[in-house]
Formats: sequence, C-alpha cells, structure tokens
Amino acid sequence: ESSCQKTTIQDRTPAEGLNTRTVFQSIELIRLVGTGTVSWGFEARLDGKTVMAKVAADHFLYYSDIEIDAFRILKTSPSIPNIPEFHYSIRSMPNPFKNRTYLQDDLGLSKSEAENLSEKRRVSVQVMDFVRSENRKPETLREVRTLLKSLLSALAFAHSRNVMHCDMHSRNYHFDGNMVSLFDWNGAFLYAKDQVLIHQPHAPTHLFPPEAWKNTSAVHASVSAFDVYSVGRLTKKLLKGCCGILPVKSAEDSSTNTSTTTHESGRRTNSSSYDKEVALSLDLMELMLTADPYQRPNTTQLLNHPFFLEDRVSN
Repeated sequence: ESSCQKTTIQDRTPAEGLNTRTVFQSIELIRLVGTGTVSWGFEARLDGKTVMAKVAADHFLYYSDIEIDAFRILKTSPSIPNIPEFHYSIRSMPNPFKNRTYLQDDLGLSKSEAENLSEKRRVSVQVMDFVRSENRKPETLREVRTLLKSLLSALAFAHSRNVMHCDMHSRNYHFDGNMVSLFDWNGAFLYAKDQVLIHQPHAPTHLFPPEAWKNTSAVHASVSAFDVYSVGRLTKKLLKGCCGILPVKSAEDSSTNTSTTTHESGRRTNSSSYDKEVALSLDLMELMLTADPYQRPNTTQLLNHPFFLEDRVSN
C-alpha cells in the first residue's frame, strides 16, 4: 500500500526553474533513457537506488488508478523479477520541466523532445525499479526463444491474477539477452467478462486482435486472448527481422484460419535440427495468431509448446 500512495512534488530548485538535477522529493534525474508517444523515461536515483522515473502528459492519467491497482495485485507475494517494482505515482502537478536548456544539456533530450515536454501544462510522474536502458534485439533463434519464454512467463503471472496488459509492444519491455522486464501497465485491465474494454488512444492498433476491432463480446473470451495475439504479432516481427525467417502467409491473413504458413530462410543452413526449430517457431506464432479468440491458446499452454520444452536451438 505504502509504495503506491499519492505524494506531492517538493521542488528544491530556485524559482528560475530546474537548474539542478534534483527535481522533486529525494529523486535525482540523471538522463533520458526512453521516449514514448506521450511519455519520457529517465534514469534517476532515489535513496541511493537507481530507479526509473516516467513522466507523462497529464491528460493521459485516465489509466493511472488502473495501473496502480494492477501493480498492487502483481506485486503481492510471491512476485517475479520480470515485473519491476512500482514505488509510487504522483497523479497530477504543474509541469516543472520548463527549462529547455536543462532538458537538452543536462538530461539529454533532443530539441524537439525538450520543446514537446516543456510545453505540457501538467504532468504525472511514476517511479519504479530501473530496467536496462537499451533494449537488446535478439539476433538468433535461441535469443528469440529466450525472449518469448520470459515474456510469456511474465504475462502468465499477470493473467493468473486476472490482469491484462493490453499494450504489449516492443517499447514496453526490455530484453537484456537473458530476461524480459515487462512494464508500462497504463493500459492494464482487471479482467471481467462483462467489462467494457477501452483502448488507449495511442496504443499500437496494429497489435490489436481481430475481435478488438469488431467491438464484440469475444474480446472478453479470456484474460489472455488479447495479450497472446499481440505477442504473436511481435513474434512475426522478431522472426522476420533477426532470424531471416519470413512468414509468407499466416492465420492472421485468413478469415478461415486454415491456411498453411510457409517461410523463406535468409539464413541458409544444412542443419535439420535448426530447420525443425524454425518450423516450431512458426507453429507457435500461428497458434498465437489464431483468429478465433475462443480457440487461441493461453500463456500457460503456449509455454508448454515444443519450441520451449528443450534448449535445442543451435543458431
């Protein structure tokens, strides 16, 4: 409870604006580490610990209560390291980031980013454990397997507590080569079959499952259906981008879900073992992209897919 209580800004800087890195309470902003559509992520220090301070435009705080509720549920014991600890949320305050020189020279924002942030009238600040600032892009099929297993494990934990992420894209997780850290629960929903699902206006609509576009009750098919489809779209991009595996046609391109996925491998190999793993990865992707949400496997079922059962990937 105490980690999520509301607090207020205590600006320790002179009246002329943010001239030092000490901005509010005992938080010391260090540098910009990520920029979203309507938010900025800063590496910061809090009581001697490295943390992430996320600053967002105030009118996007519609989801803040839901996010705090999601964290309260997710961080009950036992918790998992894939989901960074949430410390507190400052709901709304006058924007203290008015000094563009400070934003550019001290915190590393570009000119356009500094102008954008400094023009906001009000902002929110959320503080959570720091995660790796540079998101590692998997370069091998083995790394894709490691990323997906860690990501699905984090989502399975959330789903087991009836929490839907609903904003699953590459900017909302970091992969360090061994583990995914899943964050940004602004669009999270506490699952209920009769609940109206509202999407963030800036959420990546290309990752929405078919049922979300049709505004039908099927969007509530299960707690996992929405997130699983989004991970399927991410998987398609990962396989195409880093492994030379190009899906030509998949279930998402067909309304019947009876088509067969074929692929071209840009990484030519004589290894039958590798070819088998390629086939398994494509099968996993197709399952996640199942058009019918009632037939789409959940995260626990997907973690039992043969692609994850043995560490056989050699490339």
